[in-house]
Amino acid sequence: MGKEYRKILVPVESLNVTYTIDDLPVGDYALAIYHDLNADGTCNLNFLGIPKEPYGFSNNVRPILKAPSFRDTKFTTSASTARQIDIRLLQ
Repeated sequence: MGKEYRKILVPVESLNVTYTIDDLPVGDYALAIYHDLNADGTCNLNFLGIPKEPYGFSNNVRPILKAPSFRDTKFTTSASTARQIDIRLLQ
């Protein structure tokens, strides 16, 4: 299992949110995001372990029965290229 590089909290004030990470070192990363609807600091799950709050992953991977792999969700950063990652949340 990979490890968390950084946890970022971003206020949500509209249906589309943009966030820029300026100081991400060159390398491979994956993003997992969720909208903490009840502001309890946790992605709440149902009895099957499926998130009850909107969630998504980089590359817009749609998991089936388990969390997606790092390989499926990874993207690579480079020193010379800005990169935009669009993630649609599942509900």
